[in-house]
Amino acid sequence: MISVVIPCYNSEEFIGRAIESVLNQTYQDFEVILVDNGSSDQTLNILYSYRNKYPDFIQVLQEPRKGGAAARNKGLKEAKGEWIQFLDSDDELLPGKFDEQLKIARKNNADLVLSTFYKYYTSGGVQKVIIQFLETKNVWVGLIMSNLGRTSSNLWKRDKLLQVNGWDESKTSSQEYNLLFSILKLNAKVSFCTIPLTNIYIQNNSIHKSANKKRSFEIANNYINLRLEIKKYLISQNRFNEEFNRAVNISIYEHLQTYREIIPEFVTITIDELKLNLPFSFYLKKSLRRTRNYINDYAKILTGQIKGV
Repeated sequence: MISVVIPCYNSEEFIGRAIESVLNQTYQDFEVILVDNGSSDQTLNILYSYRNKYPDFIQVLQEPRKGGAAARNKGLKEAKGEWIQFLDSDDELLPGKFDEQLKIARKNNADLVLSTFYKYYTSGGVQKVIIQFLETKNVWVGLIMSNLGRTSSNLWKRDKLLQVNGWDESKTSSQEYNLLFSILKLNAKVSFCTIPLTNIYIQNNSIHKSANKKRSFEIANNYINLRLEIKKYLISQNRFNEEFNRAVNISIYEHLQTYREIIPEFVTITIDELKLNLPFSFYLKKSLRRTRNYINDYAKILTGQIKGV
């Protein structure tokens, strides 16, 4: 059985979509655990309406402690399934997700199935979608570069989650990759699903879009500290090499660039203090990418797709 844990906080606009995406799965051996995290809108009423309609396999819990990690741990504690599907309340599963990922898990005797996904985001007032691929060649490089899927796209073995005591509630960001790190240290067997079977929706109020300086410091520090912890662990295991070092440097550098306008001094000082040594190929690729974007924009101007000089 799969236990689906959905933490909910003021999710009245989209929680129905998430729940329905579970009900529409082709694989039907599941339970749904809805955990309200102190919502002040109509979320809780919606949750109870689903429980009343499907009382045999939907239950509603309430977690007064703030944060998605606490809500997920509440659901994990009550879960009865061999597998756990964490589903953020604003995401949705495509109908064949459980069937496909369980097939992969059984074939490879896996503890964790990492999966690619569709990422929906808004740019210039227009909703866009891309496929977010995985790093399948080296799971540790994937961990460092945040290329091992997302909370909702992956499928988790319950006993491994319990071995690491679930989600670290002290973490205020980088939570899913901290959890992945803990599980990988157990030498968990990992399999990959390269078919996108989850829709991840990036909300405008996402923590990654925060313009608050204090919050930006917090997110950036959490991200950097986790990569440094991974580096320290790999060194202790005599597994750290040039490939991992390059991944750590590039990952931290690129993450810091997203905060250059909000906390410029912190970004500059951190890059200097960490002495990030980036390969020439990284700068070359970045330059080629920028040039390609210029060419594409100019082509759109010439063809009248966008206005420009």
